[in-house]
Amino acid sequence: MVDLIDRSREYHFANEYSVDRSLLYDQGRRVFMTPLIPNYLILKGIDRGSVDRLTRSKLMFYLRLCLGCVPLLFPAPVLAQNARQGAYVDLVKGKFVHAAKPRVKNGLPFWIYGNTQSFNQRKQLPLLIVLHGRRNNVKPTERFAPQAIATPWIKRKNQNKNPCFVVQPYYPPKGGWEKIPEQLDATITDLVEHLPIDPARIYLMGFSNGAQGTFQALARDPGRYAAAITVSGPVRPDSVVGKIRTPIRAWVGENDHSLQKNKRCIALARALKDDGVDIELVVVKGAGHSCHHVPTGDPDVHAWLFSQKRIVKVDE
Repeated sequence: MVDLIDRSREYHFANEYSVDRSLLYDQGRRVFMTPLIPNYLILKGIDRGSVDRLTRSKLMFYLRLCLGCVPLLFPAPVLAQNARQGAYVDLVKGKFVHAAKPRVKNGLPFWIYGNTQSFNQRKQLPLLIVLHGRRNNVKPTERFAPQAIATPWIKRKNQNKNPCFVVQPYYPPKGGWEKIPEQLDATITDLVEHLPIDPARIYLMGFSNGAQGTFQALARDPGRYAAAITVSGPVRPDSVVGKIRTPIRAWVGENDHSLQKNKRCIALARALKDDGVDIELVVVKGAGHSCHHVPTGDPDVHAWLFSQKRIVKVDE
């Protein structure tokens, strides 16, 4: 066996040769080099002529074997195959299912849609969190159903193109997203921990107070979300400028004069854009407050949203 200790005759193959060389021949003898350090091989007693007799097909095999171990070193937050036996498996039915009680301490109730075909195929999927507007006129005993801002995302044609989990958490009547940030964050964290969610593709969409909640969530945790859609829900620019870095597409009705939402949305978008945020605002001509059907019904908006990905850190 060739001595691998003496450094007096080192050969570094990372530059001059290919780093995938882990099987060498020396005077008819096969010498195995571990593929775990393919870019730094120290050899003694192997001259250049020996190196030229490398068996490339076998070298490539060992390199592929080595690279195949990388996912084991850095596993996904939740393996899709394990999620099928997890805490949320009873809620993935290919339709909106109601979780009337929070699934995590200090969490929120919610409606959830899971694409059964992709779920059964053990795929990691994007997660879209939809935040509704205020519920001031809702009776305490009235069941809160999936809203019009959430239902378009689960239509068959949209799921065929962009399969994903769609979750609509909700708060009690006369509540507000600004009042329960910890509960919203806890709910989303638990979903990501127990469902096969692609951590690079977590999205937010909000309407009215839900849009305000979206801006606030983006400012609270700028590294979590890949993209966001907001409709008719401005916040004070000084509360979010300098904190948000997520791409945003926003809509507001031209005639949304209540609390000057139209003018405030424009001012907010300008402030964020000046701060370097990738944001575009559409002022919908002739529309009032409820113009959420414009983005949810536009295939180009769907395509933009699901094309956005964030860089996931190794330790997440």
